[in-house]
Amino acid sequence: MAFSATFKFHFKRVCFVLLLWLCMPFSHAQDQAELSRRFGLNEPQDVLDKWYSFQQHNRKDLYIVIKEEEWIVLFQHYINQKPCDRNPKLRYELTYLLANLLHSTTRFNEAIPLLKELIKNKRYIDKERYELSLLKLEESYICNGDLKSGISIRKRRIEEGMENSYWQIYREAGVFRQAINEYKTQVIYPKDNPWRQMYYHLDLGNLYFRNNELDSALIQFNLGYKAVNTICHTTEYKEKSSYSEYAKFYFRSLMKGNMAQVYLKRKQLHKAIPLFLEDIEKSKSINEIGNAMLKRLDLADCYIQLKQYPRAKNYLDTVSELIKTTKIYYYDFRLFELKAAYFTAVKEFDSATVYLNKYLVLKEELNEKNRKNNIIGLIQFFETEQQQAQIVRQQLALADAKLKVAEGQVKRNRLIALTVLLAAISLGLFLYSRQKSKRKIEIEKSLQEKEILLKEIHHRVKNNLTTLKSLLFLQGRASNNAEVKEILQECETRIQSMALIHQNLYQDSENGKIAFLQFLKEMLQHIAVSFNKHQQPVELHFSFDEIYLEMSQGLFLGLIVNELATNSYKYAFNEDRKGEIRIDFSVKNGQLELKYQDNGPGLNADFGEPGTSGFGFKLIRILVDQIDGKIDYSKAQNTSIFIIRIHDKSLL
Repeated sequence: MAFSATFKFHFKRVCFVLLLWLCMPFSHAQDQAELSRRFGLNEPQDVLDKWYSFQQHNRKDLYIVIKEEEWIVLFQHYINQKPCDRNPKLRYELTYLLANLLHSTTRFNEAIPLLKELIKNKRYIDKERYELSLLKLEESYICNGDLKSGISIRKRRIEEGMENSYWQIYREAGVFRQAINEYKTQVIYPKDNPWRQMYYHLDLGNLYFRNNELDSALIQFNLGYKAVNTICHTTEYKEKSSYSEYAKFYFRSLMKGNMAQVYLKRKQLHKAIPLFLEDIEKSKSINEIGNAMLKRLDLADCYIQLKQYPRAKNYLDTVSELIKTTKIYYYDFRLFELKAAYFTAVKEFDSATVYLNKYLVLKEELNEKNRKNNIIGLIQFFETEQQQAQIVRQQLALADAKLKVAEGQVKRNRLIALTVLLAAISLGLFLYSRQKSKRKIEIEKSLQEKEILLKEIHHRVKNNLTTLKSLLFLQGRASNNAEVKEILQECETRIQSMALIHQNLYQDSENGKIAFLQFLKEMLQHIAVSFNKHQQPVELHFSFDEIYLEMSQGLFLGLIVNELATNSYKYAFNEDRKGEIRIDFSVKNGQLELKYQDNGPGLNADFGEPGTSGFGFKLIRILVDQIDGKIDYSKAQNTSIFIIRIHDKSLL
């Protein structure tokens, strides 16, 4: 009976949805016609006039008289009208407003193609709208979890002089300490400008909060509150605009809501609740849907902890409705977690199990996405470090070019002097020799300073990585979970490998290249100390052509060998068998070929099959792709062989 009733319910539901879908085009057209008649709109220009009339005269009624969804329907309808076909500028003005509405209502998938179209046709929009379109496209990619595309837009914005740092990228990649350091060194504090001060403290406070530095976060939110509170008590301030006047009270409440998040983490629930309530009301008043949803979830968390379950349920139900149309990729995760906690608290265990399962599935998806983003963020961090080193090299090359130009100028002066007087030639030669000697000394001194600076960069990167390794070591010692200790130990060896690269560049490098054999020997010694749990001797054999590698090649190949050697020490050798690792590195037919083999039993499946799903092997495949290489695996009795081949044009 229960099955039959459930089947009938779902059958009726499917029929209703199908009927709704069949009627949708006609209903949509009716909506457009009804909206046009109601507001007296006949042409695309009428829609723009109506929009800007609200913007200029009564912005608070912008989404009250005409709802957001109604604006979206109107914009979508009139963009395709004939006047827009004849007037591209009118078309892209409507497109810009529609893209911004979709972005602000978190419909990022719909906003992205419109923003890309605007950027492609930037000749029809002004500079300010072009820059805002790039910014919103970057935000849309990031909010959708597509960090790689977000980085490509950030690079374009930096190249075009709109930005100068990657701190937001590091934040989304989960490397918050790098984001904080980048923000504090690259973002200039806006003195005597409370509006920009508010943004400065808001961004920095959020970075501290996400890095769990709660005291620092609370300090920044308080400073941001003071800045925006100053604006709320006056109408005369720098960068005053219709938007700032419209939104300033919202930002003041937002600062309070962010303070409340700190109080929630500290379990100061009664202190947090009134601040959350104020933030939610102000967010609703200016249609900031995303922030209102987030703070409702936080408020529901407070009420669950206080065992005020009916209030918690009201906020969870509200978010459940909003999330059907407002998609932000981590809100579902938070909602499922709180619903599982709520149903567990009210002893509805069937529902709790359903939401707990949804939470765990989504958590695994988010963890996988975060792992990928973390790798992308670290790669971007090292690329930035390489770019800074490249700038130093360019400065050295520029100094050398200036020397050549100066020498050419001196030669021309000599020729002129020869036509004037023999005595002047002698004098000129004397002056030239003296000037050249002095200039050469200055240039050589400058070159030495630049070389010292370049080595110092590598030294600092090495020290930072060593510090990070030490922190992971301490965290591993503090943990009672063996799996966590093992993961942290593996992370230590990866970071140690990166540090050795920079140590080689700092101590002894050939034109910024790495002596790969020496690097591998040092790295394998560290791995043996960390993972030779049976304390059995492991013989290492090397066969190497004399090759110096570029930093990027050395870094990625070193990390690949790190993963393979770690796997060998952990799983290939046992107490009954003497371990052996052989590494051959050579140049063959314009390719770098690295052959790694051990005398272990080998993998249970082919290396390329989905069954070998360990994170280490996934990381190996990602690293091989980064250097446009190929990897092959084979095994025989007591022999497991990996061969990595990299095409290198410089070897042809």
